[in-house]
Formats: sequence, C-alpha cells, structure tokens
Amino acid sequence: MAFGSKINPDKKMAWPLSDVQVDAISVAMDGTILDQSPSAGFLVSAWSGGCEALRSFAHNSASGIPITSDVRSLAVDGHERRYQLTLTPFSSGALLIVGRDVTIQESLTQALVNSRELLQDLVRQGADFGFETDINGYFTYAGPDDVMGYQASELIGKKAGDVFFEGGQCPLPLDPFEALAPSTQDALPILAADGNVHTMWVSSTPLISENGTRVGARGLFRDVTDSFESEKSRRQETVRLAMLNRITHLLRSADNVAALTQDSLNELVGALRAEAGWICQAKHGMPVPAAHISLSDDPIDSDAIIQALQDAPEWSDGCEKYFTLHIDGAELLCVTLLVEKGQMAAVLLARDTSLFPWSDAEHKLLESVVDNLAVALKQARMIEELERLSSTDELSGLLNRRAFNSAVTRRLAQQKRGSSTGCFLYVDLDHFKEVNDSLGHAAGDLVIASFGQILRTSARENDIVARLGGDEFGLWLDGTDESGAVTKSKFLLDQMKHIRSVAGAEHLRLSLSVGIASAIRMKDFSLETLSNAADVALYQAKKSGRSGYAIAEDVE
Repeated sequence: MAFGSKINPDKKMAWPLSDVQVDAISVAMDGTILDQSPSAGFLVSAWSGGCEALRSFAHNSASGIPITSDVRSLAVDGHERRYQLTLTPFSSGALLIVGRDVTIQESLTQALVNSRELLQDLVRQGADFGFETDINGYFTYAGPDDVMGYQASELIGKKAGDVFFEGGQCPLPLDPFEALAPSTQDALPILAADGNVHTMWVSSTPLISENGTRVGARGLFRDVTDSFESEKSRRQETVRLAMLNRITHLLRSADNVAALTQDSLNELVGALRAEAGWICQAKHGMPVPAAHISLSDDPIDSDAIIQALQDAPEWSDGCEKYFTLHIDGAELLCVTLLVEKGQMAAVLLARDTSLFPWSDAEHKLLESVVDNLAVALKQARMIEELERLSSTDELSGLLNRRAFNSAVTRRLAQQKRGSSTGCFLYVDLDHFKEVNDSLGHAAGDLVIASFGQILRTSARENDIVARLGGDEFGLWLDGTDESGAVTKSKFLLDQMKHIRSVAGAEHLRLSLSVGIASAIRMKDFSLETLSNAADVALYQAKKSGRSGYAIAEDVE
C-alpha cells in the first residue's frame, strides 16, 4: 500500500464519519485520507506525519478481516498518546481505522500505589475510590468517604466481594480484592449501594509482607460506565458499517437469487453469533425457506420453524415487526420484512439463549441492517423472475435442463449444511415414439404439455421439476426419503391413463419408467452422482418390463 497525506474530499465512504462520536479515519489504498470523525485530529496528524506505529498496523489489512491491536504509542511533533486501534478493511480497498485513547488509563496503571499515603493521594486526584483488603478479602481501608453510595467507615471489616459483586462472586477471572498478581481490568461490573451496576476500570496489586508472603491486596477503581457504553457503541458501529458494506457488495456481485439470499444470511449468522438461521419468503401467503444454515450438532427441525412462523400473528399482519419464537427450548430472534407491496419475508436466528441471551445491541444491529436486507430480497425477486423467463421449457412449462441442474446443485449444497434429505427422480416416457408415429407430433406435444401440468400441480413448494429434453423429465423431491419417492412414482404411473385419454392414445402402450436415487442428509452428493445413479435405476425399471420404478443402491 502506498501512503499519501492529503485529505481527498472527492472519495467519501458510503457512510460518512461526520456524525461518528469516536476517533475514526478512513484511508484509500494509496494512503489518501478519505474521511474523518470530528474528534480524529490526532489520528489524522499521526497518519499524515507518517507515524510508523500507525502505518505498520494498517498493513494488517491484507488479512481481509477486522483486527484490534494491542496498545500502541503514536507520536506527533513530540507529543505522544497511547491508542488501542481497530482496523476494518472494505471490499473497495479502503480501510476504516478507529482508535481508543488510553493514555490516561495507562498513566494511572503505572502510578499504582506503593503506600497508603500515595493511595489516598491518587484517590483524591482522580480515582473514584481506593481500597486495601486483608488476605481473606475483607476491607481494611476504603476511601474517600463516599464509596459507590456507601460510607467508607461502614465497609471496614466487610468482605469486599459480598458488598460489590452480585452473589458475592467476581464475574471476571481476576478478583481485584484478592489480587494474586498486579493486574488491570477495563470492564468490571460493580454493584453500587442503590442497586445499580456500574462499569469500573480497576488496577490492583497484592500486598506483600517483608518475608515475601501475600497479606492482602490494594487498588484503585474508576467509574468508566459512560466511556464503556461509548466504546460499545463504537464497536457496534464498526460491525454495522462492515455488515452494511458486505451486504452492499453482495447486492452488486451475486449472480443468482439463491447465492444472494444465502450469503446475506451467512453474514447475519456470523455477525450475531447465531447457531442457525433461516430466511423465508412468502409464496401464496405461506412462509417458504429461501436460505438456511445450521452450525449446531443438534439442529432445530426446519418444518417446526416454518409452522411456528406461519402460526405467529406477526407473519399475517403484513408489516415489519420484531418478535421472538420459542421452539424446542431455543429462543429465535425474528423480524418480518415487507419486501414489496403484499410480499412478506422473514429472518429467523437461533442460539442457546440459556447461555447467551440476545442482547439489546444485537437487536439494534439486526434492526440497522434490515432495510438493506429488504432491498437485497427485493432484488432477489427481480433476479428470480428474470431467471424464470430464461429457464422455462416452453412446451411443458417446467424448468429446462440448465435451470434444473443449477437449482438442484444449490439445493444439495444447502442440504449438506442442514438436516433434510432429498430424492432425485429420473422419469422417461415409455413408447412415446408410438404417439408421434401414430397420431402425429401435435398429439405428442399434447402428451408433453399434459404431463408437465401434472408435474407442476402436484409439486410441493420446495420440489424442483424439469423437462430435461424430449420425453425425459427430472424431479427433485425436497425433504423426501425413498418411501416418499416411491409414493410419488406410483402417483405418476396412475396418471398415465388420463394422459392417454387426453391425447386420444388409449390404444397405445404409452406409460413411464422411474429411476430413484436418494441423497442422505449431511452428506456431500454431486448432481452428477445422483443423476448417474438414477439413470442406472431407470435402466433397471425398463429392463424389468417398463411402466414401473426402481431404486438405486449404494449411491456414493
């Protein structure tokens, strides 16, 4: 990366930094500063001045993922500040650099008290309170007079953890009141006398006697609740900007509807630390999965998800709403989207909330990206319609071979990640040539059109049906095992009497043969493997006298 120094007002980011309440700059690939937040003057000076610590950190953008640094010293014209930096690369090549100034915290840490007098002095000069405890964690000193709503004198002799920690147990691995080694912690929740929880910065060290044994602990606390919330907002803003950038990139780069929808869902699942996710779109008023991902060894049944969404009043209201669903002990975070007038979609995310409840920040993050997601799903519908027009066999009204291959390949990829099964059916009309030879090609066309209508009207929402060419047809039965595929084959065989009647071919031998190949869930199957297996089974059905079906064995 080449590094320049001037600010270029003609290359702004998609999301301006003028309203961002943290130190942040965006930098182009050539090093030009594209934008800056109002408080980022020191970062701008450091970058423009060629600060090595800042420039070297920017080279980490090659990883392509957000990175947070350890604390670094940035020097500008003899002035030095200490920053913790976060780097976010964007697909355009630009970098977002956000800095947190920890200069004061570092100074306080290094000035950790070595005596009672210095401890008291530091408390007076800036810390909210200081303490000393004995070897069992009981207060021997606390000050100043008001300590988180308590009188200092009433704390002496009490166990510190019982006073300041809910349940008496420190929520972080290192208990500052029983310090075994010097430590600094940035976000320790402390319970004040009024019952409110404050976020505290704490620096503590053990007290060591002359013979080298630990006799207690000593330390300083500073209330950083406001700055901690500001830091959380900064991190959430960084994640939000990165996700919006990713969704924008998907809108521009996705070449089909399934990829667009699935990739958008993958982004949401990753950003919100979900274990599973679904995007459902309305077809004839019913929610139908358009994308699904599961990272759990014990996945939630997709049919249960669809039924719960269908029963939820938020789905039928026809407007955007946030709500939760409870299925099999899991709490799902849900949002309905109005993609187009009267056309609904929904996003559902699941994880074990008994361990990790959904936070307000995660609710807000989902809320901040749904508008972009609605745009993505609207574009998906447009892409879907264009694909339909270019992928339909005109005579039968079914998919053509190219579209069928593409759709089944995507479905197999989803099945590998999910928990459903599926079956591939290879169907061939027996003695179709007799129809053309005896009754003419118009009658043959009528047979193809009538059979195509039966396949369309009997297909379920997630089934895929196609005319592969001539008198050959392909079916993908989603979520169906061999038993269901046999039932479907028998149904089609029963329809041939009607087909012969419609075409005026009652006296002819027109029938069909079916080859069945099953794809087992959570296993990697290629379309070529299933197609070849179904073709072999079809040959067996014909060899056995036609007008029947056969099941492929040992599909690998």
